[in-house]
Amino acid sequence: MTWEKAKRDDVDTRVAGGFGTPAGLRSQHLRAYQAWYAARRRCLESAHRQWAYYGGRGITMCDRWLSSFAAFLEDMGDPPAGLSLDRKDNDGPYSPANCKWSTRSEQQRNKRRRSHCLKGLHSMLDEANVYIVPGSGKTRCHQCMHDNDARRRAG
Repeated sequence: MTWEKAKRDDVDTRVAGGFGTPAGLRSQHLRAYQAWYAARRRCLESAHRQWAYYGGRGITMCDRWLSSFAAFLEDMGDPPAGLSLDRKDNDGPYSPANCKWSTRSEQQRNKRRRSHCLKGLHSMLDEANVYIVPGSGKTRCHQCMHDNDARRRAG
């Protein structure tokens, strides 16, 4: 049975032997296993709800990790409390050289940039048009904010 054709229940209930994982290793390192398993699915399964943002745009997992959770665990170790799997280069693969355990706020800063504002009216590639909200680090379209303020004042 290939990974692409495996039903999710078939994969979940196996003792992960097909993925290079000794029996019991999965349960002893559950958070690491869940991170590996989720990343693997996002890269491989076209039916996964986030596949378009990962496998669909060419994000892969290195062969060493693809075939072995034990190899992933050896390279990354267990995640410290409060940290999750993150790719340093958002366009790069899941691999030892490109992955680290990061906080949620670190991951929020490591995103692909939008090319246009949420309304689709203005370019967000121009640094002068990007407003970073203090405290949250979220980006807003400077022109849309200015237009909204002008509308409020007018009326």
